[in-house]
Amino acid sequence: MARVVKALGVKEVEKISKMPGVHAVGGVPGLALRVWASAAGSGCAWILRTECKGKETKLTVGTYPEMGLHAARAKAAEFKASLLAGVNPVKEARAKVKAEKKAEEVARLQALTVGDVLDEWLAYKVEHGTWGKGIHEKAEAVAHKEGKRIRQNAALLLGVPVASCEPADVVKAIDPLWCSKRATCETVCSHLRGLFHWAMTVKKCRPRGINPADSQWLTPLLPAENKRKQEEHFPALDPDQLPQLIKALMALGSTSALCTAFAILTCTRSNNVRSMRWDQISEDGQLWSIDAIDMKVTANGQHLIPLSAEAQRIIQHQREFSLCLDSPYVFGSYRNNGAPLSNMTMNVLIQRLHAKEVAGGREGWIDRKQTKDKGRPVVAVQHAISRATFETWAHGTRQDERAVALILHHDVDPRLKSAYDRSEDLPHKRKVLDAWGRFCFSECEKSRED
Repeated sequence: MARVVKALGVKEVEKISKMPGVHAVGGVPGLALRVWASAAGSGCAWILRTECKGKETKLTVGTYPEMGLHAARAKAAEFKASLLAGVNPVKEARAKVKAEKKAEEVARLQALTVGDVLDEWLAYKVEHGTWGKGIHEKAEAVAHKEGKRIRQNAALLLGVPVASCEPADVVKAIDPLWCSKRATCETVCSHLRGLFHWAMTVKKCRPRGINPADSQWLTPLLPAENKRKQEEHFPALDPDQLPQLIKALMALGSTSALCTAFAILTCTRSNNVRSMRWDQISEDGQLWSIDAIDMKVTANGQHLIPLSAEAQRIIQHQREFSLCLDSPYVFGSYRNNGAPLSNMTMNVLIQRLHAKEVAGGREGWIDRKQTKDKGRPVVAVQHAISRATFETWAHGTRQDERAVALILHHDVDPRLKSAYDRSEDLPHKRKVLDAWGRFCFSECEKSRED
């Protein structure tokens, strides 16, 4: 027969609460007050020892003195009744707390707006090396710029909950851009698609399903494509205009003029040629290597550019000039202690040369088509001259299509069959660039002959 424990009173419990150990308090079979004291601290807790499914079970009922004697006995009686019904009240309570926390977390996530998660998504992009070609400082600068772009151009979406955002909400935000600012609209939509995809897969603050910024959902809700402002290309020169421009650049002979001429000869983007380093040039001076991480489309791999005789002459000139400059950059700025030229240098130079041509009663360096369409002079820019003018010349002279695509560092059309990969196709690229160099310098050569 189980021993019957005398039911203690409130004062007696207060007395034993200062005595370390486990003290039965009676009133409910198995109810006791556990008292402990150690260097880590001290305390008192109500415990209930009983049987559940044939096994001895010890449950914590509450803490003393927060839970008094009478409340502890009432709670212990409830626990015993639950155990008799086959329910563990402690596990049930824990499950309830867990469910409540989960519900609170779900509610918190569902309440997050696009504006709330925007900075977190931008930081995720920076940390994963998506922007800035893997350079953290550059990535942060890109994230700041793109975050500002989204806030300015999709302001109506910032207060919309991510979890419940619909394509109609996105349309409402981008509608002012759709027809008037085509490029900006496409950039913003691309960022929004990435944000919602991240929200579904990483942040998990949106149920998996449709991406509200996906074009298949937006297009039916937006004005027709023919209502949109047509995208304009960078202004370029016709091939017949180019040799005279090269002649003017070479006659000027400044670092910015030679940099511009070299960019045209190699069909490269401004950033690549301005930041060109001596360690990127082969020992024999015939090859320029740009790592994939420094290219606009890193997925297309390393860019190898065979240098024509004309390009090599510019490099040789800069090598002699660099002896007094002590700069790692081929076209280092003399005024800025060898730092790369600014991103506007080459276009400002072309505009200055254009003004000089116009003052002499000549056409100048204009994009003829855009000038005719707009009814005003549109001066060509370095990017389009280096790439679009080259591509026009290449197609007009029936150059090898694969070699042209590789020179521009484009993704090669799989229909252009070839036994060569990017690195092994140098002879084909060299042949095209040599012909391009001779064409560019044709007016310079005439001057020498005269």
